[in-house]
Amino acid sequence: MSLSGSPISIVEIQLGVKEGEEEKTNALLESLELYALDQEIANKAGEHIREYRKTGMTLNPPDAIIAATCLVNDLILVTYNPRHYPLPELKIWPIG
Repeated sequence: MSLSGSPISIVEIQLGVKEGEEEKTNALLESLELYALDQEIANKAGEHIREYRKTGMTLNPPDAIIAATCLVNDLILVTYNPRHYPLPELKIWPIG
C-alpha cells in the first residue's frame, strides 16, 4: 500500500505545519503519489456539494474535492475529521 493524496491535501497540511517540522513534513509530502484535479473529480465534487446543499448541509469545497478524488480513484480517505465527509459511499479510515 502506498500513500497518496490530492494537491488540496498538501495545501491543508502545509497550512498546519509548525516551526521546526517543515523538513520532515516536506519529505513526507514529496513521497506521496498525487492525483490531479481533473474534470471527473471536479464534476463529482460539485455534484456532492449541490446534493448536500439541498438537505441543508454544507460541504466545504476542499473537502468535497478530496472526497471526490478518493471516490473516483477508489482510495481510502485517512483523516482526523471524518465528520467533514458524510458521504456514505466514501471509505474512511479515521485517525486520532
